[in-house]
Amino acid sequence: MKTYYDISRDAIICVKENATSEMWDNQWLSYSDSELKKIVLESKTSMVSKITSRYLKPDFGLILEGGCGLGQHVSALDSSGFNVLGVDYAVKTVKLLNKIAPNLNIKFGDVKHLFLEDNSVAGYWSLGVIEHFWDGYSEISKEMLRVIKPEGFLFITHPYISPLRRLKILLKNYSVFYESNEPQNFYQFILNHNLTIINFENLGFKFCKFEKLAGLKGVKDEISCLKVPLQKFYDMKSNNLIVKLILFSLNKILTVFGGHSCLLIFQKIK
Repeated sequence: MKTYYDISRDAIICVKENATSEMWDNQWLSYSDSELKKIVLESKTSMVSKITSRYLKPDFGLILEGGCGLGQHVSALDSSGFNVLGVDYAVKTVKLLNKIAPNLNIKFGDVKHLFLEDNSVAGYWSLGVIEHFWDGYSEISKEMLRVIKPEGFLFITHPYISPLRRLKILLKNYSVFYESNEPQNFYQFILNHNLTIINFENLGFKFCKFEKLAGLKGVKDEISCLKVPLQKFYDMKSNNLIVKLILFSLNKILTVFGGHSCLLIFQKIK
């Protein structure tokens, strides 16, 4: 992946492959049916379901995940007793999920033009979605505002300019992007989270919380000499309690300075 710094947007541009519905289908359908079933059907809990439970109760109404991908968070929310709907525009993936997990409410849809009524959603999750659009997320955010109930919650994650990435910008480690047109194979932006907060506040949301995420990935991706050793930790799967504690602690420490993404929580103003 190639990265550039766009001064006008105060964002890092990542060039790899256009994030089309076909690209996501190809990525997600690389799993076998058995692997996919394990990912989806065994997701009894997740970060998403735990955080949702802190802000909302199952009887508050519908929880929407816009851009639900493989549906593991839909499954976790469903297992936690929430009325949940997952929407995605990757047609083949949605069809396969409907086949292997017919109990889950997952439908084809476009987050820019949702089929839901106004003020019909108690909570809206957007996990790694808004950064993939060269023209920005204005249409998506307006739909979020439209469908979320007054006093409902919006949960957004996106890659962000961490202190590590800000340092690399100051040290001119990224090539500067001067063009106004979309680069070929644009994949995503790494966004300034402060600008995201301002944009959603201006739209009609109250900012509630900012949390840094995924330090292992963030540092691994940004410091080339650490990529190989940290990749081993990143890929490590173990049921050993000591190993889990080490991985958890390492990720927490690295997240302070080099988190890959962030979680932003907003509440819709009455």
